[in-house]
Amino acid sequence: MVSVRPAEHPDALERLVDRESLRELQARFCRYVAMSAWDDLDRLFAPAGQIRAYGDDGELVCFADAPHIGSTLAERYSDAVLVLTACLEELTIHTPHRAEGVWAFEHLAVRTGGDGGRRRANGRGYVLAAYERDGAAWRIRSLEFTRLLLELGEPG
Repeated sequence: MVSVRPAEHPDALERLVDRESLRELQARFCRYVAMSAWDDLDRLFAPAGQIRAYGDDGELVCFADAPHIGSTLAERYSDAVLVLTACLEELTIHTPHRAEGVWAFEHLAVRTGGDGGRRRANGRGYVLAAYERDGAAWRIRSLEFTRLLLELGEPG
């Protein structure tokens, strides 16, 4: 076990606080997606923030820039219930104002089609994240989702 005493490493506590703030920021992103709280989601992004998503074939499937990320996702998923999980993070604090992370993710989207049928899409992959501090708060500068696996079927 490694013990770090704040007196020996004065920035160690600040780095831990920053890491926890970034975890909470990513958790809020996932929660706002699940709640379809698109205006709240927009406030998580830096003014020049963006989101990109690539399918399992490497093709760009979604792109949005701030401040329209929430409305872009709302339009794309208007007929779906979404659940997004990000975990197993690797976070790097580069400076007091810049950080990056890599997260494993899983998404589940259940769509209701115009014919009354329901379809399920369950994807897994990783997300590359860049963050910047805006005053006292961290904001998302970019999220780049790369899906490695997609399973389609009926909701179960």
